[in-house]
Amino acid sequence: MDQKFEDKFKKSWQEEAPQNPESRKCESWEKFCGTAFTERKRTFRKLWRYAAAILLLTGSATGMLLQQETDPVQENTKKLMVITNPGITSKSVVLSDSSRIILQPGSRIEFAENFRNNRNLQLYGEAYFEVAKDREHPFSVVCDETVTTVLGTAFNIRESTTGQVNIQLYEGSIRMKLRNEPKNWLLAPGEEIVYAGTGVSVQSFERYVDFDDQQLSSVFDHLLREYGFKVIISPEYLKKTVTLRIGRKEDPNTICKTLGALYNLDYSLDSTSGTIRFTSMHQTN
Repeated sequence: MDQKFEDKFKKSWQEEAPQNPESRKCESWEKFCGTAFTERKRTFRKLWRYAAAILLLTGSATGMLLQQETDPVQENTKKLMVITNPGITSKSVVLSDSSRIILQPGSRIEFAENFRNNRNLQLYGEAYFEVAKDREHPFSVVCDETVTTVLGTAFNIRESTTGQVNIQLYEGSIRMKLRNEPKNWLLAPGEEIVYAGTGVSVQSFERYVDFDDQQLSSVFDHLLREYGFKVIISPEYLKKTVTLRIGRKEDPNTICKTLGALYNLDYSLDSTSGTIRFTSMHQTN
């Protein structure tokens, strides 16, 4: 009779957390048995007391484990970290794991305080990610119904006001899935996923912006369009020509340093006013 009840309890224990790994379920069951069934001559009443204990333990402990797997960002709200960009220019953010994020105006990210060991975050709006490699801790971004997971790569996610989500991969590889759905999509660099609420499509996009003997003013237009920075420079430079290839999500500081080296210019970038000011090195000396 005792063995029969033990078998029933074991089945109930495992069914409480169907998404947990088998190794975890077996380990937790053996640990419980070490206390509950060390003596085989237990009464019917005592066994039912342990049945109640099973329901209480699995209802709290495994519920937390399932929550991490199905919705990784929903942590204790007291430990939730929030970073917003209320400004008019893009905002550079470096996380505790050394991953870098360019957060676009009006966007927000949320993540747990222990981010180095729990690299899951929620995105509202648009952000570009350069993820530090860590094979033991995958990096996941939840945006609307999409969940994007990587080990270390560079990608951009944009959520529109209509609910459409665009995910562009620049380097490495990523896996994307929809919440509560088993299918996965794998992207290669230069591919983009579009989720419009009713379905998913994959298309190509251009990762680089080429300026082929174009006026320098066209590069400044790119800085304004992509990052929100207005360039202030002497008019004599505007019609100078440049041949240049830059990453579509290149750090604006890198672009400015490249232009400065080409034309002997110093620059200062002011995120508060949304301006980049170039001055001749001869003027600053």
